[in-house]
Amino acid sequence: MKLACPLVCFAALLAAQGALAQLRNDGLVQSPADPKEFIIPDSGWRLWPDTQASWQNDTLYLPDQVNLSQLPVNAPTGGWDMLTSSNGISVKLPASVEQYYWGQLSLRPYNNSAGWDEYDYASNDPEVKNGAYQGVSWFWRSIDVPSSFNSAEVTLRIRAFRQRVEVYVNQQLVGYDLIAETSYDCNIAKALKPGQQNIIALRITNPGGTYDWIDFAFSQIKWGNYMFSAGRGIGGLDRGLTLRAHDSVSLSDTWALNTPQTTTVNA
Repeated sequence: MKLACPLVCFAALLAAQGALAQLRNDGLVQSPADPKEFIIPDSGWRLWPDTQASWQNDTLYLPDQVNLSQLPVNAPTGGWDMLTSSNGISVKLPASVEQYYWGQLSLRPYNNSAGWDEYDYASNDPEVKNGAYQGVSWFWRSIDVPSSFNSAEVTLRIRAFRQRVEVYVNQQLVGYDLIAETSYDCNIAKALKPGQQNIIALRITNPGGTYDWIDFAFSQIKWGNYMFSAGRGIGGLDRGLTLRAHDSVSLSDTWALNTPQTTTVNA
């Protein structure tokens, strides 16, 4: 009986320390499927809509046109010091600007100027607000990178985003992709600082899109001098980002296709 209180108190102390460590944890979580792959936690991210950033007349690049050494480095409006724990808001992935800033940054207020009856009910429901946002937003997070991440390549995998992503690690541009809602991999080894705290920042640009529940097959939007399929007009970032350290020679995206012969597959 005399040990009960100390044991209970000690257990409570450990639980409190564990909770505090979880709140402050910037570490990576080892993937159960691959010992060389680490998952970046979905929590601990911050989101900030950079409403003053220029993007409307950007030159856009398809994957085979990307040369990172020739692309502009687009720092946040106000400088890199804007990406701190006190700016923006805390979010958990997956997340979109519209999800957290609905009705605050709208570029499309309720009206019937387009001749649609879609917004007629707005005057009868003051609580409903339109939250479409077009422009640049930043998603960032600090991570503690293991000292073992000194391989020739460290691949950051982003499961999905919309519409354009520019990837920065410790303020260095390490990735660029325009193919929205698909996964994207980039090598971040040159910018990474193994054994230290690193800042991963994703600059996501949403030029707009379709906000109707109807899936318009031929809907397009204009971004500067470019026209492309509109897609859904929600700008954001998917969950489950990962880091994988490996040699310069490695296998990725492997698959096997069965054949009628039980001992033969196509790989």
